[in-house]
Amino acid sequence: MFTLSERGLSLFTVLIMIGVLGVSLTVTRFFLYQQTNAQRESETRKEMKEIYEAIMGNPETGTFGYVGDMGTPPASLNDLVVNPGTSFAFTGTNGVKIGWNGPYINAGHDLESYKKDAWGNDYAIVSGYQIRSNGSDGIADTPDDIVFPSKPLNSFDGFLALKVPKGGVLCEESDISAIVHYSNNGLEDTLTAVFDPIKTEYSYYVSDAIPLHHGIHAVEVRDTIGKTVLANVAVFAESTNTQIVGTFPYEGINLHPQFTPYINPVDNRAVEVDIVNATGCTEGEGVSYNISQMDIAIAGSGGQQYLSEIYFNDILVFTANPTILVSSDLGNPTSISPLEATLKPGLSHNKLIFQDASASGIYQLTYHYTDTEEPMALKYSTISFRLE
Repeated sequence: MFTLSERGLSLFTVLIMIGVLGVSLTVTRFFLYQQTNAQRESETRKEMKEIYEAIMGNPETGTFGYVGDMGTPPASLNDLVVNPGTSFAFTGTNGVKIGWNGPYINAGHDLESYKKDAWGNDYAIVSGYQIRSNGSDGIADTPDDIVFPSKPLNSFDGFLALKVPKGGVLCEESDISAIVHYSNNGLEDTLTAVFDPIKTEYSYYVSDAIPLHHGIHAVEVRDTIGKTVLANVAVFAESTNTQIVGTFPYEGINLHPQFTPYINPVDNRAVEVDIVNATGCTEGEGVSYNISQMDIAIAGSGGQQYLSEIYFNDILVFTANPTILVSSDLGNPTSISPLEATLKPGLSHNKLIFQDASASGIYQLTYHYTDTEEPMALKYSTISFRLE
């Protein structure tokens, strides 16, 4: 019978080999544990960022998340996927979306998985609107906790400072006020800001900064003789946005449209739009415009839209026989020309009627025009609105 020594291996050698193998397994297991933990941490941080953006949006991409729609943070992470029942999404003033418009995060088939980190522990919303994971040990308030974002917010509100330039769309001699629309737990609400009548060195009317929730807000700036400028402005949490409203001229034609559905008594298929020329403070003064072409698209719930005639200030400026089908693609509108429509000068109301169009959908109109100040320069401007 051979001994271990005679076979070439001593007991000492075998013990050494077993020890080395044990150390190798321990080191391998340690590195695998470290690698797995690192991967889980990476996955957790990525998911926490997605949850935070579901709550606050990403202003760089034009989204404001749950807070932007509802005006308040979610009571729990469940509200990001399941409507808490306080409101439903609708289109508010000037096309701003208001109300629960989720789901705000892609939860897949498992409606609980997004609430847990990569270790299977529940996320928590902590003070400062931060998302917290308890990390690999699953215990809160220990060194391996993960928090996103690293800097907490003290409030999801920001501030809006409105300025209106002298010599702009609104008349200088008039008092100016602003109606600001916001989401009050998913329902549209308003507040009124009165401007300081004292002009600054830059000749602006200035209001105090208005506290508003993080998101997009429709703002109506009005003077006492009925002229209104409507704009959508962004407010960011814990910052102040100074917004200039009512500059003159706009990019192109300086119009403020006021929209009222008009039902033709004969065939019930016509839409009337009231367009205000806001280039003067009294009727008959200021710039007038000659419109030679209109690009139009109508998209929405009204089905296919046809046009047979267009009237401008009760004058027939376009007729089609048979009727023409209007594009529903806002990026590829139907071009209508030639037109001979004149927008009255000064503070004037101009009636535009689309015959045979139904009163629903999103209307986008692009005007090609010249004005009395630069009669040889062809310009254009686009306005859009929704008729329910």
